[in-house]
Parts: sequence; structure tokens; C-alpha cells
Amino acid sequence: MWREVFDTNVMGLCMMTREAIKVMRANDIAGQIVHIGSLGSHIVLPIKNSNVYFGSKFAVKALAETLRQELNTIGSQIKISSISPGVVHTELCDYNQDFKNITQSMDPLKSEDIADMVLFVLSRPPHVQIQDILVRPITQPI
Repeated sequence: MWREVFDTNVMGLCMMTREAIKVMRANDIAGQIVHIGSLGSHIVLPIKNSNVYFGSKFAVKALAETLRQELNTIGSQIKISSISPGVVHTELCDYNQDFKNITQSMDPLKSEDIADMVLFVLSRPPHVQIQDILVRPITQPI
């Protein structure tokens, strides 16, 4: 399971980002890449057996920031932004009992809430680059 988490959260993101940048640079496009990270890249919650998950989310945050800096160094107009959601109702909520217990006491975000954040990032003018948006349910204490 650990490899699946890293392959999905880190390697998948790296491969998709690499290909998007190739296309944008080849076509001289000043594009926008939005990574979906996690509030778990900023804080670690006390959830049993979640160390690899949180580690992968910290990796996503580091990759986005170093890539933003690299693109800036070469004068690229490609923007890299991250969205770091707190608790979102997904299949993960049903998979981990500790996570399920935590989320039962709150009204988690919905995937539509995250889509709204992506639209917000994409709607910024060309000179504005959003580095990271942290978003969580109002009932999420951490």
C-alpha cells in the first residue's frame, strides 16, 4: 500500500506536471498548473498508519515550491499553485477507522469545494501567482 500512495500522490503528480510543462514550453504557453495537496503537508494529524500519506503530501508541497522556483529562474511564465484541503469526504474517509472517527464530528468539504478553489486560482490575472491555498471545513479544529 505504501508504494501505491507514493506512486499516486508523488510520482503521478511528477509525471503529469512534467508532461504539461513540456507541452506548454513547446507551444510557448504561459500556463497554470494546479497541484492538489493536503492540509497534511502543513500539519500532521494523529491518525494511525498515516505516516506515508502525510509524507507524500509533504513531498507534493516541496515539489510544487521547488518547481515554481525553477521555472521562475529560467524566466518561464508557467505558474505552479497548490491547493491544500483539510478534510474532504472521499473514499479515504471510509478506509481508515481513525480518520472515520475524526470526520464524524465535522461536516467535511466536498469535491465541489475544491473545484471552486481551482477555478479561483485559474481566474487570477497573469501577473498573480497563488502559491498555496489552505482550505478546511469550518468545523475542523486542526
